[in-house]
Amino acid sequence: MFNWEDFIKLSEELLTKKPSEYEEALYRTIISRVYYGVFKQVEDFFKDNKLEKLLDKSATGSHNKIIKFLMNYNDKEISEFGQGLYTLKDSRIAADYHVNEDITEEFAKNMLNLAIELSSQWGHIKSKL
Repeated sequence: MFNWEDFIKLSEELLTKKPSEYEEALYRTIISRVYYGVFKQVEDFFKDNKLEKLLDKSATGSHNKIIKFLMNYNDKEISEFGQGLYTLKDSRIAADYHVNEDITEEFAKNMLNLAIELSSQWGHIKSKL
């Protein structure tokens, strides 16, 4: 089975290579991959543990449903984790769709660091759900 954290590890490695010709494409790719490196761990946990039934049916899409659930959870650590995941998702959307938005190395590094932090917290967070 694929380890979603490998997207985060690969992004760390890619950031050190920085090809000058495709620099912004690299930063956009890193942001997209680190989001999925965290989100897919969370989504798999929800599916494996049949937690989808707890999600808000009015929210659209599995991403929004899971993130909303976490952000609104009655536990500060879990809701902050959800907020971090929301930040990564919002950044991924900017990286994937907003061509006029300048995606910098600093922004990519910040999102990579956030993904590393969230991924390391996930074991503790899921034990509380």
